[in-house]
Amino acid sequence: MIIMGQRTISLYQSLNEMKLLLTSLSLLLLFNVASAITDGTNAAPGEFPYFVSLRDGADNWRNHWCGGTIVDEEWVITDAWCCDDPDRFYHVAAGVNDVHNVINEQHYDVIGKYKHPDYNASFPWYNNLCMVHIDGNFTWNAYVQPVTLTADSTNIDTAGGGLIVTSVGLGATAESPAVLAETVQKVDLKVIDHQECNIDYVGSISQKQVCCGDLIDGGDKGSCYADDGGPTVLQGTNELVAMFVYSRGCADNPDSSPYGIYTEMAFYGQWVNDVIANGGL
Repeated sequence: MIIMGQRTISLYQSLNEMKLLLTSLSLLLLFNVASAITDGTNAAPGEFPYFVSLRDGADNWRNHWCGGTIVDEEWVITDAWCCDDPDRFYHVAAGVNDVHNVINEQHYDVIGKYKHPDYNASFPWYNNLCMVHIDGNFTWNAYVQPVTLTADSTNIDTAGGGLIVTSVGLGATAESPAVLAETVQKVDLKVIDHQECNIDYVGSISQKQVCCGDLIDGGDKGSCYADDGGPTVLQGTNELVAMFVYSRGCADNPDSSPYGIYTEMAFYGQWVNDVIANGGL
């Protein structure tokens, strides 16, 4: 296996598969994939009651692997690559805020993971979504609530960018040293025009992805390691409009891109509802 950051890539035997792998690896090196919140601020308890921590191995905050979002009393949505390894994360922690104060947390085992059927498991990771089924039901209270799924018609990029969104995470707060946050972080970002973003990402961004970046406070705010799959909502609402996928370096690195790439949820509401209705697909 070849390990790149938190991503594990299998070596394939056939020549054609090897060519595809080498292409993906070269693009990964170019973009230095990263995923979490830098230069954010602490979220208040209950401010983002739909945020969850997906944990690998023992149910401990230090084993935080990916972010996720509650969409139903039994279901969480996250990035598909968080579900790539069937033996990777086993636990969902809801109601998380300060990781040292667990009084409002709810913890569940994972009993099913369902990746989007059109997920592209190599760069640039189109349709990067996974529905996670928990063993039990969330108990709704001030600290644990479902998000509102954006309407299928709510495409946040149709106006050419400019909307402000809030991204939420519990990953590293800087590229180096990459130390996990101990309080859930939030950061306001601007939706960037597709054409402008595709110049920075050499034409790789699909119409079902959206760029967001810090053009508000000088470019230091954005994404870093260990918060893939975390929620991005319209500023001031609980409407889930996007989920973080990747970026070229962390925003605090002056050599990084100012933009992160997100899956745009306007295109996936029906799939989410179908998975819930059918108990998985």
